Amino acid sequence: MNHTMLPWFKFFPRDFLASEAVTLMTLAERGALITLMCFAWNDGSLPADNAKLARLCRVTDEEFTDVWPALKPSFQKQGKRLVHPGLEHERREALKRKERLSAAGKKGADTRWGDNSNGVVIAPASDGHRPGHDTAMASTDAESEADADSDADKSRISGKDDRGVTKFKRLPEVPW
Repeated sequence: MNHTMLPWFKFFPRDFLASEAVTLMTLAERGALITLMCFAWNDGSLPADNAKLARLCRVTDEEFTDVWPALKPSFQKQGKRLVHPGLEHERREALKRKERLSAAGKKGADTRWGDNSNGVVIAPASDGHRPGHDTAMASTDAESEADADSDADKSRISGKDDRGVTKFKRLPEVPW
C-alpha cells in the first residue's frame, strides 16, 4: 500500500487529551507518541527496535527507554514492525472515503464530459445561456460582455472533435 497517498490523518484533540493514558503521560511521552504516530502514518508501520524508535524521536536510547513503557500500549507488534491500531482504522476509513470521492468525481466528469479519454477538456454544446445570467433580462452591456468573452475564447480553440464539439487548448499549468 502506498502510504504517501494520504498526507494527513484525522486527529481529535479532545479525545486524545481526554484519554486517561495520555493524561498520565509526561510532556516527553506525549511528544514521542505524536512523533511516532506521524511516522507510523507516513510509513504504515514502525520498526520494532527501540534504538531505531529513539532515533526517529531524536532522543538518546536512554531517554527513549524512559518513555517507552507509557507508549508501548499504543502499538501492536506485527512481525518485525509496530502498528498503531487507531491509525490503521483511520487509514482504512480514509482510503474508503478517497475511493468513494474518486468514483463520484469520475462519474460526474463522465456525465459532464462524456467518454473523452485523451485528457483534453471538451465543453458540451452550449445553448448560449451563461450560468448566473438571466438571458431574458440581459442588457446590451451583458451582451457585449458575452461577445468579448467569446472573442477571448477563440484564441484557445484548437478545433472540433468528430462529434462537432469544440476542443480547447490546454492552459499552461501554474507552478505552486
